[in-house]
Amino acid sequence: QEEKPAAAPAPEAQVSLSPEEQAMVDQFAQKIDITNSQQVLQYGSACQKKIGDFSEAALSKVSTKDLGEVGEALSDLVVELKNFGKDEEKKGGLFGFFQKKRNELEAMKASYAKAEVNVDKIVRVLEDHQVVLMKDIAMFDQMYELNTKYYKELTMYIIAGKKRLEYLRSNDLVQLREKAAQSGTQE
Repeated sequence: QEEKPAAAPAPEAQVSLSPEEQAMVDQFAQKIDITNSQQVLQYGSACQKKIGDFSEAALSKVSTKDLGEVGEALSDLVVELKNFGKDEEKKGGLFGFFQKKRNELEAMKASYAKAEVNVDKIVRVLEDHQVVLMKDIAMFDQMYELNTKYYKELTMYIIAGKKRLEYLRSNDLVQLREKAAQSGTQE
């Protein structure tokens, strides 16, 4: 004998409804008219539209962020630091020696200045990214709250639909079967 895997719990088993929400579900379940095909086709469409709008908003706000500017600045800084202190000119003699040392000192000062500028640039870019990330975190928190709300609303639709089906199966369908058996007609 093969063991069947356990089925995932139904959405309504995962959501606990307050007494007010349970009353709303019961009231809504009573209003469902399965003989009205338009109502059946539109069942839950308002909630679906909200979820669709929510998804669109989420996708429009979330875009791929790249650190291209930071990466470029870091690469420039690494190159500058690797070239730091390398000889650029070679001159002979005593005057050339002093001239070379003077040029090396000037190059070192310039390298420090360039490195400092690049580090400052990286700091500014990272601070800008920090602000963007903080805004994204706030947006994701809001999106989580909306998602939870819409999930609960959709679950309430499911519960109401199941309640109405159960009621119709146990009451109306039984009465219709008895009527068909008595009349002997297919309708």
